[in-house]
Amino acid sequence: MFKLFSSPVGLFIFSLMNLGFFSNTYALEKVQTADATRVFVKNVLKTVIEDMQVTDQTYETYFSKDYIQHVDGKTLNYTDFVNHMKAQKTILASASVSFKYIIVEGSTVATLHFVDALKRDGTSLRVQVNAVFQVKDHQFILCDELTRLIQGSKGDENVGSCHEPQADQSSQR
Repeated sequence: MFKLFSSPVGLFIFSLMNLGFFSNTYALEKVQTADATRVFVKNVLKTVIEDMQVTDQTYETYFSKDYIQHVDGKTLNYTDFVNHMKAQKTILASASVSFKYIIVEGSTVATLHFVDALKRDGTSLRVQVNAVFQVKDHQFILCDELTRLIQGSKGDENVGSCHEPQADQSSQR
């Protein structure tokens, strides 16, 4: 046994053992951290999507001023993102988000989620969102996202990236 710890690899493994990398406590802490990150991301997304009265303070709390979102071939900075969310709320009467997958690896979170919304004109839409987020210090710092309109009008196709108030285009097909 001592021969193992006299080799460089053995010393490395021994060091990791002393740091707790092979203990149940370390594994449990990683799971708890991943669970907390999963809950954080889910709660923030539900808040900013579902709350039609969300405030600028909410965005400031949960999104870094350096936030960047790459969505459907467009890049939004923090201001564009906030404007995007506000533009959506001028069109939508209500929205709900449901998650199929949330996968956490360190500070990276991948989601596959759906947004079901009722527009102010009475029509509905459903969007599939595939997103990978980076989270740091309880703030979103990056998002790489692809959206796919499942139900809605042709005018709803840019719902994932529009950041200016849109005229109602529900009659366009």
